[in-house]
Amino acid sequence: MKNIRGCAPYSTTYHPDKDPRKATYWPLLLDFAKSLDDWRISDKMILFRDMFPAALDSRKMRVLFSLLRVAVTEIYGDQRASLSAPVTPERKDLGFPLHADLFLSSKLWLIFDDVPDDKSGASLFMSRQNLLHLLKKQPKFPVSALKDVRQLMCGKVSRDSFDKLFRILHGGANEWSDELSLSLQKAAMKIRLRRGEGYLMDDRRWLHGRDAATRPVAAWRFHRLTFGPIEI
Repeated sequence: MKNIRGCAPYSTTYHPDKDPRKATYWPLLLDFAKSLDDWRISDKMILFRDMFPAALDSRKMRVLFSLLRVAVTEIYGDQRASLSAPVTPERKDLGFPLHADLFLSSKLWLIFDDVPDDKSGASLFMSRQNLLHLLKKQPKFPVSALKDVRQLMCGKVSRDSFDKLFRILHGGANEWSDELSLSLQKAAMKIRLRRGEGYLMDDRRWLHGRDAATRPVAAWRFHRLTFGPIEI
């Protein structure tokens, strides 16, 4: 684990024990990171499958993402440009409402690993466009809050802003929370993603979450890489 200065309050990332820049595979890893960063995903969401071939297990996937993080930060010359952020374990999976991570970098790549093999724990998605349209129709949702959401999702992110957006959308003290929660649940797109499946998206253009699952949330639930230029 390593903490990256300037990424608080969610600054922890997996990091390789040895410097990969001294390894023989470094040029290949750097080329792959460059090609990954060249993808112009815009408002598209790219889905993956079969990401765990026989030679790639959970531990190696975690190592690969931490190595890719080093390569991406080398491209941008900024340690904040990529995080391979760990999963927070939970004894009981109550689900996770629609949200945006809002790290300093905007591209989000997730590959699922230790997930239930039943129909529980489906991933939830909603585009930024649909979110803003839905918020405008909420009678109790104030104009000032809508302005804040638009700024968070469309403007430059100067610091990790997950907490701020989450409080606006799901803060229990807000008079609009219950009604908005129901509207978000009804409007969310659901996709059941199994082990070896995942997605790549622009975290500013999509919200994501999950339904409750029948198993606890383990540290191996998924592998996550955020990356991209820092626009501060």
